Amino acid sequence: LPAWVRPGVIHDPKADAVRRFRTLRLKFDGEIPSADASHRDWQQAAQRWAELVVLRWKWDEALEPADRTAWPELQSKVEDAFGQWMMQRYGSLYNLPYHQQPVMVHQIPRFLAVERTRKKLAKIALVVLDGLAFDQWLVLRESLESGDPALRYQESTAFAWVPTLTSVTRQSIFAGEPPLYFPDSIETTSKERSHWQRFWEDHGVQRSNVELVPNLEGPADPRLDAALANPRLSVLGVVWNKVDDMMHGMTMQTAGMHSGVRLWASQGHFQQLLGRLHQEGFVVYLTADHGNVTATGIGNPREGVLVETRGKRARVYDRPEFLEEVVARFPDSIRWPNQGLPPARHVLLSGDLKAFTDVGDEVVAHGGISLEEVMVPFVAITRETA
Repeated sequence: LPAWVRPGVIHDPKADAVRRFRTLRLKFDGEIPSADASHRDWQQAAQRWAELVVLRWKWDEALEPADRTAWPELQSKVEDAFGQWMMQRYGSLYNLPYHQQPVMVHQIPRFLAVERTRKKLAKIALVVLDGLAFDQWLVLRESLESGDPALRYQESTAFAWVPTLTSVTRQSIFAGEPPLYFPDSIETTSKERSHWQRFWEDHGVQRSNVELVPNLEGPADPRLDAALANPRLSVLGVVWNKVDDMMHGMTMQTAGMHSGVRLWASQGHFQQLLGRLHQEGFVVYLTADHGNVTATGIGNPREGVLVETRGKRARVYDRPEFLEEVVARFPDSIRWPNQGLPPARHVLLSGDLKAFTDVGDEVVAHGGISLEEVMVPFVAITRETA
């Protein structure tokens, strides 16, 4: 409606949201990217899909039975199309240009280094919200918008590394390299600080000017205080595990994740962190190492060497014959072609929306190649000054 009409029109927000959900669902169903689509097509589709996911679960009680019935069918189509695309095209992504926008998460620090030089930025902060899927970013953003209307967001997405496990893909963010280049630490996150400092040192920033605060406890964390007290600090990395911790204890699937993120956001902790960083003069960027998805258990193979003990969507083996033994028991699982990984690691994915856990259990997990796990937010967050 034109602006002059709106103040005089009574409308029902719930009915509007349901109508929007149905319209977007039908539109998205007809626009799922094809097998020959570009990576940009899927990056854009991921943002539209995330909005649909938020609407689906925020207004669940208002939906008709037909809406709920149609949802899993659409989700299955999306994940199948994206999974096929990943198997065919993922291996070509890692060396694409990143100067305008990172394509993969390991390109994020490279992009920041370019931005720092191009825009002559004095201070850059990269906040990694471990496990934050793009739909959960939309939930967080909604709370931020209501709490501080002066915040501005420049949103894009980036592909995580597969398997979408923390020690693989988060480490690649701070190393600025594919996992192939850190084979000795691929099962741990303990080297992230040294990776981060080495990367920036290679890009002309003195090691003493670079800090990384892992496992942040909150905006008043003493370790953050100590980092910000460094008068020479120009590049800051922050890891906050709140969403990932929430995910591993989640029993209410996607709706529960949205409720948890919404509650945490309403407490103002993340907004306070942004306020503090902006006050200190930082240009703030947000990303995640991986997202998450609701999956159903198909059984729990206990063999093999896990990169991350809580990963339920991927198993990583040091010998291919071990992987083949599990494939014999779980024939619908996926042999991942191991692009960008050390040659001594062999990855098996649970496939579809399944999980390597007790049969029938519904869990929120990560490690696989679903759209929600692979496509993560990359957002520049600034504050408009009066």
